[in-house]
Amino acid sequence: MSIGKASFKNEKEITNFIFECEEKFESMLSRAADEIILKNVRIITICGPTCSGKTTTAGILTSKLKAKGKNVHILSFDDFYLDRDTIIKNCLARGVEVEYE
Repeated sequence: MSIGKASFKNEKEITNFIFECEEKFESMLSRAADEIILKNVRIITICGPTCSGKTTTAGILTSKLKAKGKNVHILSFDDFYLDRDTIIKNCLARGVEVEYE
């Protein structure tokens, strides 16, 4: 079995590989949290394509910072979207074509 350039003998090797990657990622976020505190960073931005793990990363980093006594708030770009019915109603009221972006 292979994933990308990595080859695995069985599912257990794949599972172990995924576990090791997740541990490494958690460790990287722990170090990032330490550096954020050390440098007194006030705003952190996370960007990436759809389904790239931005929300998961923000959640883990928030947990790590809160565990170290920091007060953290997440402001997601998705928080600025209106629901579909509101968008349609607003566009119709303005007499413009429905635009979801």
